[in-house]
Amino acid sequence: MTQKKKLIIGIVAGIAVLAALLVVLVVLTQQSEAVPLVEAHPYDKGMVEPVVEPEPEPDYSTWPLTGLPVILDSSVAEAQQEEVSFALTHRSPLCVKIENSYDARPQSGLSQADVVYETLAEGGITRFNCIFQSYIPGEVGPVRSARNSDISIVPQYQGILFYSGANPIVLHQLATAWVPKLTEGAGGFYRVNFRYAPHNLYYDLTWGWGDAEWIGIETVTENPSTLEFLDLSKPNTNPKSVPVSGLIVPFSDGFIGEWEWVGEGASGRWMRSMDGKSYDANTNEQVGATNVVVMWTPHWPDAGEGITWEMSLNGSGRACIFTQGGRIDGTWETEHSYTPPRFFDDNGEEIRLTPGNTWFQVLPPDRDISTR
Repeated sequence: MTQKKKLIIGIVAGIAVLAALLVVLVVLTQQSEAVPLVEAHPYDKGMVEPVVEPEPEPDYSTWPLTGLPVILDSSVAEAQQEEVSFALTHRSPLCVKIENSYDARPQSGLSQADVVYETLAEGGITRFNCIFQSYIPGEVGPVRSARNSDISIVPQYQGILFYSGANPIVLHQLATAWVPKLTEGAGGFYRVNFRYAPHNLYYDLTWGWGDAEWIGIETVTENPSTLEFLDLSKPNTNPKSVPVSGLIVPFSDGFIGEWEWVGEGASGRWMRSMDGKSYDANTNEQVGATNVVVMWTPHWPDAGEGITWEMSLNGSGRACIFTQGGRIDGTWETEHSYTPPRFFDDNGEEIRLTPGNTWFQVLPPDRDISTR
């Protein structure tokens, strides 16, 4: 091949390579115009993708029934605090049936319970279901017989009932509702010598979980029942309340509860009286509550002798919430038979309790309260 032909072939090959590079450059330029180097966010393209929020970390730092912080002993190592708090807040609440006749006063433990329900028994007399979880005193009582209201209350709090017998109808209802229960004969029950029977039966609550486990009752709850509380680190989200200084709750003509507001804001207390100031024999101090909730529900005579009352605290009804020196009218609702009540105003806004203890006053529809 001559030198001239070699030169011509080289020039042609070079032109071919140059043409190929130009084609590649054009293609890349077109692609760069069609597809930006930084991918656009789906929302910029008109596409809506669901935002997946991370699961909140479980909070075991507050008590389910008071909303107050779990304060551990200084001996608990920092590495064990979450585990210990978890164990404490998942213990089954201990529900003690305490009487309120004249001969039972002053009772032991009323001011130390996280939650107290006061309901009508018979003859206009009221009786308490005192629910303990965050603090376990020693002596509580006098312990008396169960009533129909306990069939609603105890399951709502996933609690264990401590009582002294009941009439055959209530015993059957407790069994049908599978309410975990212990009565006189369990290790922690005893009779005192400073009162006469039947007002002398007491229970050492420090035996509670051990007595329950001894007879095969589960004492740990997987998902503890809770009441809904305000977050005091944030502005108050409750519906507007009407300031009041006192409350009168007429369960019957002979049993009238009175509450007087003392203090201010979240640190204030409703102080209880019934035939004079109500005292707790364990503390020698007047009984008080952070929240007082009045609930109305139908009452009807029991199906047996007709001398005591049946009622249901599952469903919904009228309610009045007294917290931080104010009154909020609304309704109570229970979503299930194993959840405590929630509260809403007339506009459907949720009413939350102030962290602390709560007293529920359960009234029939024909009884109304008064405030001042």
